[in-house]
Amino acid sequence: MIIVDKIHHNSNVPFFTVITVVKNGGKSLQRTIDSLKAQTFQNFEYLILDGGSTDNTLEIIGRNSAFVDYCDSRKDEGLYYALNQGIGLARGKFIGLLHSDDIYEKDALSKVYNWINNDHESSIIYGAIRFSKNLNETYYISADEIYSRMIYHPSCFVEKSLYMRIGAFNTRYRIAADYEFMLRCKTMGVKFLGQNTAIAVFTENGLSSKHKFRSIIETSIIQIKFQKKYLIRHLFLLFQRLIKQFIKECTLRFGKFYKF
Repeated sequence: MIIVDKIHHNSNVPFFTVITVVKNGGKSLQRTIDSLKAQTFQNFEYLILDGGSTDNTLEIIGRNSAFVDYCDSRKDEGLYYALNQGIGLARGKFIGLLHSDDIYEKDALSKVYNWINNDHESSIIYGAIRFSKNLNETYYISADEIYSRMIYHPSCFVEKSLYMRIGAFNTRYRIAADYEFMLRCKTMGVKFLGQNTAIAVFTENGLSSKHKFRSIIETSIIQIKFQKKYLIRHLFLLFQRLIKQFIKECTLRFGKFYKF
């Protein structure tokens, strides 16, 4: 069900498209929207793809309908299916993906716009993030590290033409399709521009945080796909990560019952 649709009635092409995928995000969605309203750079369109929420999410979207450019609410086949839908609808030159638990710093889009204007070769522009549980520290991952870990997706902006050229997210991967996309780009020689400046605040409530074991396995499968020559190494690291996560979860569960 399409709730808001201004993009098909507006000939003005924005510089950015920001996409939020949400399902039952009533506790945090308004905060995400407010972070976009507060942006010092306003040449963007805002698309919300709702997965059939049953809480107050649609009420929040309705209250902000003057700000939202497009919203579709329907049961879908998962996060990356919805993101692909949004990417297909996007009209902006660069696309940012901001989940309903995350927010942008108030000058995020302004900074990214300036980075893009000073670099005409990179198709993926990204910055650093702060975690909502520790706002005093900034976290940044170099593109050179991407074969071992994913850069933080709320800080990434990808050129729309890149998605059109190499394809968007592979929905075979339910949790780490964004990582597969980034490794695909890196392998194909796509240029990344990273800046160690925080532009987003990240909340660890996403799929990868809720499904740790599946996330670890899927990430390892993707790494092996793009680095087959390091198969033994990745299998060893997979075993190591699974054991570490098992011990962590056992410790957390044990601690709930036994407090010293």
